[in-house]
Amino acid sequence: MHELSIARNIVDAACAAGGELARIDEVRVRVGCLAMVNAEQLAFCFEVAAKDTKAGKARLAVELAPARARCARGHVAEALVEELTVEAMAPLLRCGACGEPVTVEGGRDIVLVQITGE
Repeated sequence: MHELSIARNIVDAACAAGGELARIDEVRVRVGCLAMVNAEQLAFCFEVAAKDTKAGKARLAVELAPARARCARGHVAEALVEELTVEAMAPLLRCGACGEPVTVEGGRDIVLVQITGE
């Protein structure tokens, strides 16, 4: 379960970015759909990782971000892949406009979007 190490990194980043906040109430992250992260497991692991930190009672809000792909001709496609099926992955395999192979440019990242607290 790599969600625990990701959750630890999120807690560390949130606490560092939270600077002078005494307590963090919510941490918002954007998770690329190709990052292979289960949002429910991540939320559970976040609770464990945040214990005894200023984010100890924080809520983790997870937003799923689409994958982005580009062909050599410059056509761009985005797809929100929730299941690894051929149908869901099709826009990330070949360009829908010209049929050329594509390069995945985004959708694997995890970004700390916002921290709220006092």
